[in-house]
Amino acid sequence: MPRLSQLTPDTLDDSMRKAYDAILADPASEETSPEHEAVYGQATRKNRAAIAGPMNIWLRSPGLAGAASNIANFLRYKGSLSPRHTELVILIVARHWGAPYAWATHAKYGAATGVSSAVIEAIADQAEPTEMESLEILDVQIWRFATELLSTKRVTNETYNSVADQLGETKTVELVSLIGYYSMITMTLNAFEVEAPEGNPAPF
Repeated sequence: MPRLSQLTPDTLDDSMRKAYDAILADPASEETSPEHEAVYGQATRKNRAAIAGPMNIWLRSPGLAGAASNIANFLRYKGSLSPRHTELVILIVARHWGAPYAWATHAKYGAATGVSSAVIEAIADQAEPTEMESLEILDVQIWRFATELLSTKRVTNETYNSVADQLGETKTVELVSLIGYYSMITMTLNAFEVEAPEGNPAPF
């Protein structure tokens, strides 16, 4: 049972409404590449308007809601990581923290980017699909990087170099930031007991 009630545009107080209107008016999610638009597009804009997921929590602190939205807009719509690698990492984080809402939402986005159902199932099982043909070498290295950072709180030189040598400094910084940002999201969802959207079975 969620610990906070569901907000709607009609139930927002003045400060919440100001933050909500600013989030909707932010053009960041409109100014995407064709690759990003194909994955996120109208579905993400609809979710924002519906005050879904963590935004329903963060709007209780309007300043936080605006700041968090800005980070999301950059990492998902304007960052240098591909949508496929972005969603692969988000699924790893969602599974690590056992967050059903984030998992149910991003399993769909992951599939839209080309992450195979076998890989999504492997992440759900917390397996490492090193032998799966649908994963490229960089995918596996990103998988190991994210999993190692989450589980050990550090990244070895070998793991770091295997990713940084291919992604470069900018993408590696954004990769770590994506892991951290979605850890914040999934911890928020878990602390306030946000369940998977209606019609989605419990993923784990």
